[in-house]
Amino acid sequence: MSKSLAILLAVLVVLFGIYYLVHQSEQSDIQFKLVDNLVGLDSSAVNEMTISAGDSTVTFKRQGNDWMVEQYGTLHRAEPGVVAQIARLAYDLTVEEVVSSNPDNQGLYEVGSDQGRLIKFLRDGNEIGALIVGKTGADFQSCYVRLPDSEDVYRAPNNITRLVQRPVDQYRDKAIFKLDPTRITEIKVNSPEYSYTAASADSLWTLIDDSGTSSPIGPQQMQGWLSQVAALRVNNFISPDSAAVVDMSNPTAEISIDMDNDAPLTIQLLKTGAEASDYLVKTSRSDELYSVRDWVYNNLVKDPETLKMKAAS
Repeated sequence: MSKSLAILLAVLVVLFGIYYLVHQSEQSDIQFKLVDNLVGLDSSAVNEMTISAGDSTVTFKRQGNDWMVEQYGTLHRAEPGVVAQIARLAYDLTVEEVVSSNPDNQGLYEVGSDQGRLIKFLRDGNEIGALIVGKTGADFQSCYVRLPDSEDVYRAPNNITRLVQRPVDQYRDKAIFKLDPTRITEIKVNSPEYSYTAASADSLWTLIDDSGTSSPIGPQQMQGWLSQVAALRVNNFISPDSAAVVDMSNPTAEISIDMDNDAPLTIQLLKTGAEASDYLVKTSRSDELYSVRDWVYNNLVKDPETLKMKAAS
């Protein structure tokens, strides 16, 4: 056996030993104690939440049926499914076992008062419940949780840790606006590559180029484009300080959208650099700046040849 292979096998044995010892220590104190609603709140009680870790806190507030998340001092629409899952922990968290009741072991599960993620559930600014979410279990499908006023550490059968350790950007709804595609009547595109208008008349779409030449647009091609335009999803949110130094007066491309019974919408896209794949995005509905990948740009600034109805063979 070669020396390098022997070293590799020794490293693998050591790693397996560490995993085994950690797994055994996690399991050694287990007591079966099924709890259906650990936090114990009513489903309608919570209208605010915070998630804190160290000096970082993410704040959520419910407005009507929608959850909002605070970033840069402003409330923004939150990703619906993600935040709803966090809110459900207040009234629908089932835990299966007490893995430890010894406060000295809280560090092992990362549920000490200065560890993990502390979720506070609030009603009109008043705390009505809380939960500490610790590390992921050895099976990567579970995690450890504790109520702040209890020494019992439970194993939760779902990996909540992954849900609550996101940066604030990843809690925001990345669809920056949501239009009704059936109300869009005209789309104008102006870019270095293309300049054309797509216009609707009696549900039929026509492509008109700069010379005034018109061509019918295929229904499937138009439907796909409308879906992309109506719910533009961005990659990142640009901080106000970074956005303040960006000049969007001469964008790389501009898309103008007309709609029935609604104000027109303009989307500006600016290439960030000759070698960069990102584009900065600004809309007429917000002062905020976003970024998208080049493939999103290509889906918005369509090659007109891909939109034209194909001749029957």
